[in-house]
Amino acid sequence: MEKFWMVYVEGRSSPTVKHRTKGDALWEAERLLGLPQNWNSIIFILEAVGYAQTPKTPISYTSL
Repeated sequence: MEKFWMVYVEGRSSPTVKHRTKGDALWEAERLLGLPQNWNSIIFILEAVGYAQTPKTPISYTSL
């Protein structure tokens, strides 16, 4: 899995776009700060540092 960044505007919905580079995320943060609805908002650039995954074990069934 590749590293990615996301942009979060505090108080808004969760981020949905994965940016492939930190530069792309910075560009998006600047763009969002320019929108009137985001004036006086705090925008966070989030970096993925790892992930967890459920094991892919088959489900088994046993008769009694």
